[in-house]
Amino acid sequence: MKVELMSLSKRESKDVQVNSHGRMFIPGESSEQCIPVVRARGTDVFLAAAIDGRIATAKQLVEAGFDSIDDAIALAVRTSQNEAAIADVNEMFAGNTGDNGRVLCLTTNGHNRGASVLAIPVLFRDIARKLECGGLYILPSSVDEVLIVLDSWGKDEKVDAAMHMLMFVNRGEVPKDMVLSDNVFYFDAEEGKLRTID
Repeated sequence: MKVELMSLSKRESKDVQVNSHGRMFIPGESSEQCIPVVRARGTDVFLAAAIDGRIATAKQLVEAGFDSIDDAIALAVRTSQNEAAIADVNEMFAGNTGDNGRVLCLTTNGHNRGASVLAIPVLFRDIARKLECGGLYILPSSVDEVLIVLDSWGKDEKVDAAMHMLMFVNRGEVPKDMVLSDNVFYFDAEEGKLRTID
């Protein structure tokens, strides 16, 4: 049995509700059929635990031996972290922006709902340390991957341009069930925190 994280698309996230205990879930035909979800800290991205490649309901998590969604997510985070893969996509991105800064693509080895790496800030910390930069701009290109740009890439106007480009691509080129978010995120290496850029 393989347990991993899966990022929910923007469309799927619209169904997320919060119960009286503050737990987030996507409703099902019964409480057992609901899908427990969590939110990647500092973002508008929701994630669910998946068993053998399929998003799991509360009943399926219990049947798999998990006492809580937290236990399932903890295992899923470790699995996704171990399988995270980085590719250099500078040429593709530079062609769209006219910028020559370095850009990386971060996903999971299976490239399936790989944007779930947003729930693993330690990955961004390690990348920032290795590349010796103060922080990272993170662009969610789809539910399958995120693009990472070093904060030395540019000033606010370039970030603003990237946000507009992201929204344009999301609306015109990415299928609706694959769109993750229209927001750009920033990871502060010193604070170790991920946040949404308004």
